[in-house]
Amino acid sequence: MTQATLVKLITQLETLELDELQKLSQAIQVRLNSLDEPTRLAQLYSSLLHSGLVCYVRQGSLKQQPRLSLVSVQGSSISETIIEERG
Repeated sequence: MTQATLVKLITQLETLELDELQKLSQAIQVRLNSLDEPTRLAQLYSSLLHSGLVCYVRQGSLKQQPRLSLVSVQGSSISETIIEERG
């Protein structure tokens, strides 16, 4: 988007009614929330670098780590087992 287009959009914002502004705000939030996590992280890292808050960002995997699931265990709880072994 060019700077001229952005200025034009901002100028048009001033002519909108309250309900139109609210609908636009909701549409913007939907669009922002639809960005996938790696894109949001890349944008965050870029912003941090450009603002000078950080000097560098370590390159790592942008893939999400798999969520670990809980495992059911039968018998005494770990805390009870520790107490029994110490006693």
